[in-house]
Amino acid sequence: MKLPYTFRDPALLERALTHPSWAAENGGAHFEQLEFLGDAALDLLASESLLRLRPDWDQGELSKARTWLVNERALAVVAGEWELADALRLGKGELKQRARDGDRARILADAVEAVLGAAWLDAGYARWVAVFGPWMDGRVAALGLEELADAEVLKDPKTRLQELAQGRGWPNPDYSEVCSEGPAHELTWTVTVKVRGVARGTGSGRGKRDAEQVAAAAALTALAAAPDEPA
Repeated sequence: MKLPYTFRDPALLERALTHPSWAAENGGAHFEQLEFLGDAALDLLASESLLRLRPDWDQGELSKARTWLVNERALAVVAGEWELADALRLGKGELKQRARDGDRARILADAVEAVLGAAWLDAGYARWVAVFGPWMDGRVAALGLEELADAEVLKDPKTRLQELAQGRGWPNPDYSEVCSEGPAHELTWTVTVKVRGVARGTGSGRGKRDAEQVAAAAALTALAAAPDEPA
């Protein structure tokens, strides 16, 4: 691997590279909690770097730039730069096939966030910023306004549905689990999303988050078919 940080506690890095499917088959901890921390830390890092290096950009431009920097595709590229793919510990069989195919970018992006979260715990805030601040600064310095034209389409469906609701003055979309089926390490979730109290979309996926994204996409399609619905 080519990480910009050297871990003092190798167990933290090992956990950051352990997918829940591997832990379900072999025991031990996996990376989901580290991913949670890394996701928040990444947003903070990108926001601070953008404010410092792009002081002339307005809030909309800054938001689009942050979306560009932290979206799934961009993080999958980072995973390639860090050579994480071969180091990831995945469960056997079907999940490995999905990792090679449609779910590959999501798994790699999750792993990048997990590594960032693990490094935060290993280094402490000050040292973490000293290492990853320059890394983020380099990514921000390479980003110009011309790249932001595509940032809107890179937003995930949940984000776009949330912004649509906020823009119309509606309450936040409400997601609820319908059911979950399958073995514990490969559950298929089904989720429904309500907008203004009305079910607008249902989706299924190999994780609750994936199911919510599919449901949100369905809701966006349904709302696009009724653009004149009153606020």
